[in-house]
Amino acid sequence: MKLILYRQAIVFVVFSAFLLVGTIGMSTAQETSADFSGGSMLMGNDTRACSGALEGAMRYSASSADITTGLIAHWEMNETSGTTATDSAGINDGTMTGGLDASTDSVAGQVSTALNMNGTSDYIEVNQDWDNTLSTFTYAVWIKPDNVTDQNLFFALNGNSLYPRASFTAAAGDIKFQLKIGGTTSSATFNTNLVTGVWQHVVFTFDNAAGNIYNLYIDGVLFDTNNFPDGTIDGGTSNLLIGRDTNNNLYFDGIMDDVRVYNRALTITEINALPGHTTDITSNLQGHWKFDETSGTNANDETASGYDGTLYGNPTWQGTGGKDGGALDFDGTDDEVYLDVVTPNTNLEIDGDLTVAAWVKTSISNANGAVLFLQDTGSVNNNYNLGLTSGAPYLDHGNGSTGEKFTATGTINDDTWHHVAAVTDYPNLYIYIDGVPDSGSPHTMTLDIVNVNSAAFKMSTNGSTWAYEGLLDDMRVYNRALTAGDINALPGVSIGNIQFCDGTTWGP
Repeated sequence: MKLILYRQAIVFVVFSAFLLVGTIGMSTAQETSADFSGGSMLMGNDTRACSGALEGAMRYSASSADITTGLIAHWEMNETSGTTATDSAGINDGTMTGGLDASTDSVAGQVSTALNMNGTSDYIEVNQDWDNTLSTFTYAVWIKPDNVTDQNLFFALNGNSLYPRASFTAAAGDIKFQLKIGGTTSSATFNTNLVTGVWQHVVFTFDNAAGNIYNLYIDGVLFDTNNFPDGTIDGGTSNLLIGRDTNNNLYFDGIMDDVRVYNRALTITEINALPGHTTDITSNLQGHWKFDETSGTNANDETASGYDGTLYGNPTWQGTGGKDGGALDFDGTDDEVYLDVVTPNTNLEIDGDLTVAAWVKTSISNANGAVLFLQDTGSVNNNYNLGLTSGAPYLDHGNGSTGEKFTATGTINDDTWHHVAAVTDYPNLYIYIDGVPDSGSPHTMTLDIVNVNSAAFKMSTNGSTWAYEGLLDDMRVYNRALTAGDINALPGVSIGNIQFCDGTTWGP
C-alpha cells in the first residue's frame, strides 16, 4: 500500500494509523528528532519547516483536538421557547414540527438543555445549504432514547430520498446507517445494544476519497469500521430531517442534544473532546505504581489498597528518564516486582470489566511473551495477564475453567516510550496503543473475566521464559472499563492531531 493511502486513513480514522506508525516509530513529545527517512513519524518537538527533504513525513501537531474546523451545522438544542432550532455554526436553522415546541419540550440535556421528542409527530426540518457536497462528513448526536426499536430515525442528511440516514433497527438497541452510491442503497447494521433512559453519544464518520471508509463511535469508543462499495455518494437538495423517517412515518422517541455535522471525519481524540464527554482517571483505581522511589526494594502502591510491591532479582531504579519522573528497569532474566500476598489482594481479584495500563519502553522481541502485569494463579484459565508477544501487546484472561488471549496488531518494541492499555467491557476487549485502539479492536470476547481468585500478583515475569526486559512506568489497574477519553486523559497519553508534509506545507 502506498503512503498516500495510509495518509488518508490516518487523517480520517486515527486508530487505523497505528499499523503504520507502530512500525516506523511513533514518538513522544519529550524526545528529540534525529535523522529523517521518508514515511517516518517525527518527534513531537520537531519544528522544522516542511520541505522537499521532509516530504512524506508525519508529526503530531501542538493541538490535541480540533472540534471547530469543518463544523458546518450545530444545533445545540438550547432553546427554551419557540419553534426554531438555531444553527450556531451556520445558516441552517431548523423548524420544530409536529407539535415540538421548546416552550414545553425543553429539558435537561447532556451538554446543556435538550429537546424531548414524543416519538409520534415531533421532528426538526432543516432547509440545508450544503446540497450534495458532503462526500466526507461526521454526524454526532447525544441521545437519551425512550424507544430503541421500530426503526425510528436519528437523521437524514441530504437528498436522494433522504440518504444518508441513521436509525434504530427492529432489533432493540441496534443502529442502521444507510447511504446511496451510484443509485444503489448501501446499509450497515451495528449490534450496538443501546439502551433506554441513558445518555449515549453516537458519532458516524464517512470518507469517500479514502475508500468509502466509515466508522461508528459509541460514547467515544470506536465500535466498528469498514468500507462501503466503491463509487461516489449520491447527493441532493432535500431538506434534512432530525428525528423523522418520512418513508416509514417513524419518529425518534426520546431526548436529543448537541447535534453536529462536519464536512470532514473527526478523529477519536476530537470526538472525545466534544462537549458532554467527561474523563475520570481516579474512580475504581485499585492499584497504581509510579516507580518514582529511586532506591530501596519497595515499589509503592499510591492507592488506598496498599499493595506495595517487593523487588526481586535486581530491577534498577531510574531516577530520571521515565515517562513521568522515574521508572523501573528490568533485565529480562529474573527481575520482578512481587505484590504482597499476605495482605489479601481482593481489590485486584477482578471479576468482569477491568483496565490494565502502563508506559513501556523496550526493544524486546521475545516470541514466547513478556509479562507486564500478571495475576499468577498457576493456571492461564484463572487469571488476567497483560504482556507482549514479539513486541505486540496482548491480554490473556480466563473464567476459571477456560482461557483466551487477544494480541494486538501493532508492535511497540522500538525502544521508545509507548502507552499500553487493555480494557475489557464485555463482550468487547480493546487494546489501546498511545491512546488509540489497535486496528484489531474491539475484539469480541467469548469469555467474561470471572473466578479470579486470590494469588500472587507480579510485574515483569512468570518465570524466565516470560521475563520482560526494558523500562516500566506508571502501572495502573482499574476494576472498570476506562473510556477512550479516560485513556487519553492519563498522564502523557493524548496523541494530538497528525500532520503530513507534502513537500511544501504541514497539513492534515
